[in-house]
Amino acid sequence: MAMIDQNLLREFTLELAEDAAPLYGGRRQATIVGLAKITTDAGDYVVFELELDSGQRVDARVVATYSARSQLGQWVAAALGSQPETVEPDDLIGERVTAVITVRHHADGSQTVCTVALMPARLDELA
Repeated sequence: MAMIDQNLLREFTLELAEDAAPLYGGRRQATIVGLAKITTDAGDYVVFELELDSGQRVDARVVATYSARSQLGQWVAAALGSQPETVEPDDLIGERVTAVITVRHHADGSQTVCTVALMPARLDELA
């Protein structure tokens, strides 16, 4: 079973930009710009801070279980092109991915990012 380096789970301070433009769902090219560990009543999560090519920032939360079948493992593989046995946070920062985003727009004008999945960056970016 793959192991994740405990440094990946250290806490980071994230400063998120306030976006004036609304965010719409779909596939967006993005760069991983930060990682953080959060603990909730439901368990531990790793938060990927993503900067979309539009300049907007979104957080993508995933359960902090790293294995070949876990969502975290799949996201690491999407960012790096493979799933190494161990991962350092610096290995992921700056990596390009495709973020699949679903957004819920509320009547008061606010919005909630409901789902974010990470896939490999577009093939034309990798060339």
